[in-house]
Amino acid sequence: MRLFTLLDYRETACKFYLKKLKEIVKPITARELASKLNKDKRIVNHYLTKLMKKDLIKVDKSKVAYLYSFK
Repeated sequence: MRLFTLLDYRETACKFYLKKLKEIVKPITARELASKLNKDKRIVNHYLTKLMKKDLIKVDKSKVAYLYSFK
C-alpha cells in the first residue's frame, strides 16, 4: 500500500483548482476564486501560479488583478 505523499496532495490540489476554473468558464481573479471556494487567497494564488507555470491555464496580465481561465 502506497502512502499519500505531499507531492500527491499538491497534484490533487492542482487538479481541484483546474477543475474549478473549467467549471466557472469565464476569466476570474484569484481573489474572486478564493471567495467562491471559501479558501485563503494566498493558497489559491499559489496553485494558480503552479498551473500557469505548467502552461495549463491562461492568464491575462493586462489588468491590475490577473484574470485566470481554463485553456
